[in-house]
Amino acid sequence: MDAIILLIVLSVIIFVYYEKHREMYKLISVLPGPKGLPLLGIALELLRVKPVELLDNFEEKFKKHGRVLSFMLGPQHSVLFTDPNDVEVILSSQKFIEKSAEYDFLSEWLGTGLLIASGKKWHLRRKAITPAFHFKILDQ
Repeated sequence: MDAIILLIVLSVIIFVYYEKHREMYKLISVLPGPKGLPLLGIALELLRVKPVELLDNFEEKFKKHGRVLSFMLGPQHSVLFTDPNDVEVILSSQKFIEKSAEYDFLSEWLGTGLLIASGKKWHLRRKAITPAFHFKILDQ
């Protein structure tokens, strides 16, 4: 009886998680990369790779799939880029400045400064600090 209730609860959690992220999964599914297993992604494959071989493993994946690599590691989806032009487009965009959930644990420690802030708060703080890095000041 307990196993059935646990199975039902797990199924509901998985369904809610999938529904919440369905649009993201649909967009990311068109990107090249190893598909992996549901819920685990490529985690089992990476467990077999020695830490010193991890970089070589990803280099092989880039050779196979191209300059953009999309993969899941557990429920977390990641997209890696090798082309500096692709990275420049993302980093210079005002649309893509939301921080990921990994930054949340830093906010209690660091507050919401330039590193963690996003949106309008980030833009205002970035605007305030930019003159400090002007070439004339840096030359001095």
